[in-house]
Amino acid sequence: MRAEIDIMQGHYKPLLAEYSSVQGAHKTVSPIPDSYALIALTELARFDDAERLLKESDPGQAGDIWEQSRLLHASGVLHSAQGDFIGALHKFLECGRRLSVHAVTNPSFLPWRSAAAMCRLALGDRSAALALAKEELRLARVWNTPRSLGRALHAVAVATAGQGGLALGAEAVRLLRQTPDSRELVSALLSHGRQLAAAGRRAHARKHYQEAARQAEKLGSIRLRIDAERDLRTVGVRHPSALLTGSQSLTGSERRVAELAAAGHTNTEISNLLQITRRTVESHLTRTYRKLGIQGRDSLRAALQAGKEDT
Repeated sequence: MRAEIDIMQGHYKPLLAEYSSVQGAHKTVSPIPDSYALIALTELARFDDAERLLKESDPGQAGDIWEQSRLLHASGVLHSAQGDFIGALHKFLECGRRLSVHAVTNPSFLPWRSAAAMCRLALGDRSAALALAKEELRLARVWNTPRSLGRALHAVAVATAGQGGLALGAEAVRLLRQTPDSRELVSALLSHGRQLAAAGRRAHARKHYQEAARQAEKLGSIRLRIDAERDLRTVGVRHPSALLTGSQSLTGSERRVAELAAAGHTNTEISNLLQITRRTVESHLTRTYRKLGIQGRDSLRAALQAGKEDT
């Protein structure tokens, strides 16, 4: 299992960039920490692989307190993505307990309270959810970063009924648009879209779902893209996947590979330059051709240039 994940580093890189300090096309993550790999597999909707990795991992033996906590949080994300909100809640609360022992209160590190709040909501306990979300918001205001504030506001918004929840949801989206954390932005866009749809504002909801779908596609999160497409169907979009085309839908890895290919590099050269397998290069190019609506390499440069002119 570990060997497969290590081989597929290039495929996971757009997702892992949000959780690690590794940046740039010429760097790799080796070895990938279990917690990062677990998040990547979950976002790629590879739940069986994620479960196998989780069985191989032991939060009690995972390096230091930081990796232990990250692994607990990641396993909570996996449980939640599969609809096991009781199991997810247990993981998030245990993560919080361990961090509290070490007096770690910064929600920018691991937002276990807002994650637990979402589980409480799914289980029908709105008051407990709101208490958790408000506590995270209080702490987020101490640290005062757009990411932590936006994430906490998102949780409070979902737990708050009526116009108050709508206003908070809009503010959460505004703040998260200022951060590189597109996974959190997609979740906030979907939640706010559902609030808008419930308020009868279907056209506004559709715009939020469409933005969420595009962001999920760029991020490479199959799980969130499926959620966005499902929500788009509820507001009358029959073929939501048709929205996910063009150069703006390319993930970071796909764009890097495409630009090198357009510059005349062979697949082998690209593989060596980016330190990814040749098979991964071929997979990126195949998806890029589909998204750009072209047949092959000869049309790549023109398609990429047209996308830049449209932005």
